Order: sequence, then structure tokens, then C-alpha cells
Amino acid sequence: MPLVLRSGDRYVGIQNASGISEIPGLMIDSLKLLGAVSAIGVVLDADSDESVISRFVRVRGDLAAGGLALPDRPGALAPGPPRTGIYVMPDNESPGTLETILLKCGEMAYPQLFATAQTYVDSVDRSLLTGYDLREIEKPAGLAKAVVGCIGSVLRPGRSLQVTLQDNRWLEGDQLRVPAVAGFAGFLNQLLALQ
Repeated sequence: MPLVLRSGDRYVGIQNASGISEIPGLMIDSLKLLGAVSAIGVVLDADSDESVISRFVRVRGDLAAGGLALPDRPGALAPGPPRTGIYVMPDNESPGTLETILLKCGEMAYPQLFATAQTYVDSVDRSLLTGYDLREIEKPAGLAKAVVGCIGSVLRPGRSLQVTLQDNRWLEGDQLRVPAVAGFAGFLNQLLALQ
């Protein structure tokens, strides 16, 4: 079930697909459950060996079977109905993830904590860890996720990263002008018809 947020008469459902291959089936099931919606946005990372365009084309092709009007490039919208968009983190052009953006924001908001977290993650002796221990950190976004996780653990010990993103200064002030943050905010504003 999606997490449903409400503001006035507007409802937004957010659902984690747990992987790119799960997106089409999950979207079809969600649309059956929800019925008519005014907008659908898909957000995915570009943290694999695939290029941003390749990931976009793959998801777009998988979703086309559902009969939706789909955009022709990452970050663009198809007017629909429903309005649809596919956004590839971090900026529809570069490889990376949400954590790629959060690293920049964390460095701006918490420079000393960022530097300490980076040093800590870099100093871990990986030869003392098993292959199983290393499987996540050796992924393309593993180091970025570890640094962001360290910062989050200091700011909100024992809580999820989502809590610190909500409660702390990751996404406020100058961080809102980071091009990737501003680009994603613009995409969401257009998708949700907030502008």
C-alpha cells in the first residue's frame, strides 16, 4: 500500500517499488486500487551500469504496456490524463542516486560532520570484512549511502534516514539552490500542478 499524504484537497501517494523491475506491476496494481488519478511520477536512480537514458527507456517501455501517455525524455512530463513523468536521480543526466544529492546538501549544511563521516567511511579496513559484509558498500552508490547514513545516525541516532531528512537541515536554505535539488523540486511542482 502506498503512503498517502494529504494537503487540503490534494492527496499524494508514495510507494517504494524495491527495484526497477517491480515498477510496472506495482503501478498497474496501484492504479487498479486507486482508480482515476491526476498524475503519476516515477523516480528512479541511475546507480547501475546502465546509463540514465537506458534506465529511462527501459522503464518507459515497461510502462507503455499499461496504456499511459509517457514523456519522451527523463524529467519531462506527458500531459495525460493522467500527467506522467519519469525522473532519474540525481539530475536526469548524471549517474548517481538520491544520496549523490544528499552528499552535497550534507556537506553544505553540516560541513564538519560531513568531513568526519567521509573520513570514517574511508578509513574502514575492508580486509577485515567478509564478502557478505561488503556487498552493499561495494555497489556503485555504497560509499555515498554510508556517508549519508553516518551523518543521519549522528543527527537522529537509531532513526531512519527519512526522519533526519524531515527533521534536520538537509533540504533548506542554500541547499534548495543545489541544481539537482531545484531540478527535482521543479519536476514535482509541475507533476503535481503546484505552479
